[in-house]
Amino acid sequence: MAESCDINGFGIDVEKNMIIEAKQKCPEMSIQISVSEKTPFEDNSFNVLNACMAFANKSGFLKEAARIIKRGRSLYIGDPRFPFILRKIINSILSNRNVNGKFFTPQEL
Repeated sequence: MAESCDINGFGIDVEKNMIIEAKQKCPEMSIQISVSEKTPFEDNSFNVLNACMAFANKSGFLKEAARIIKRGRSLYIGDPRFPFILRKIINSILSNRNVNGKFFTPQEL
C-alpha cells in the first residue's frame, strides 16, 4: 500500500533486536534506535503518528509527539497499561491542543 499511495514510513525503538526484526519485515521503511521522548525527527514532520506499547517517560513522549506531528494531524496510541483516568486526562489535553488522536485500551481498538 505504501508504494501505491506514496507513503513514507519511519520507525524507532530502544531495543536493537526489535530494530533488526522491523527492518526485516519492512525493508522499505527507515527504522532506527531512539527513545520516544527525544527522536531524530524535525519539527512538524508527520501527518500521522502511530505509537504502540508502554512508554517509560509518558510526559516526555507527549511533548515530543506534539513537536514532531503537524498541527491538526492524527496521533494514535495503543497502551494497554495506561490507567483509565490517565487516558481520559491525556485524551482531553490532546483534544484541547487540536491533536486528532487518543490513547486506547486493546478493547477499545
